Amino acid sequence: MYNEGCRSIFASKAYLTMKWIYSIYALAALGVMLSFDVFWEYDSVHIISKGLLVSTLIGAVLLSGKLTNSKKLLIIGLVFCGCGDMFMIKDYEEQYFLFGLGAFLSAHVFYSMVFRKAVDPGHVIPILVRVRLWTFFFIILGAAVFLYLRPNLDKMEIPVLLYIGVIVFMTMQAFNRHGRTDSSNFWTVFVGACLFMISDTLIGVNKFKNSIPQADYWIMGFYMLSQWMIVRGIIAHENSKGIS
Repeated sequence: MYNEGCRSIFASKAYLTMKWIYSIYALAALGVMLSFDVFWEYDSVHIISKGLLVSTLIGAVLLSGKLTNSKKLLIIGLVFCGCGDMFMIKDYEEQYFLFGLGAFLSAHVFYSMVFRKAVDPGHVIPILVRVRLWTFFFIILGAAVFLYLRPNLDKMEIPVLLYIGVIVFMTMQAFNRHGRTDSSNFWTVFVGACLFMISDTLIGVNKFKNSIPQADYWIMGFYMLSQWMIVRGIIAHENSKGIS
């Protein structure tokens, strides 16, 4: 009885803690959006809000319970995302854009590792193995984006090709969790991965092809939602299954 009461108290405290953390994340996201218009004269608002995004999510993972291997990999991926966020503040300068590209590419590698590990134990054959058509679908999707951007890439052709390959692979790993975790968790993480890919695609189109109206809002909106969904999904999976 006593132990059950303690667990209930701890669970309640954990819930409130995560609620506060996600509330801070929402405020940081709002700050980012407002920095594009209302506070556009104040660079500090944009920098602080952007910095809070990943910092808050790292805090959520650290305070979410047992630090499994999947959570550790997720934190490393988030750190690279945080570096990418800072570099992309000056993405109009080629050097900073390349640094940002490299940081996010590294993040996608670690996210891929997380998605491969954050599955239920058992012998369910991954969907990409069972249905090969899906593999071709993702490859064709990535190839289409690259071919669309290629005429305008110039010396950025190889870095962009590599980046597209990695983010497509990351999305495939999220999709490969199908049937290997509960349905709600699968869709949370997979949609998050897709939104990340959409955000990055918009960056490429806006930078190398055509200027997108209100691009900053769309890019950051998809990005911030994607990060929240991925982190929340992985935390939920790890805490419910207790696997690493």
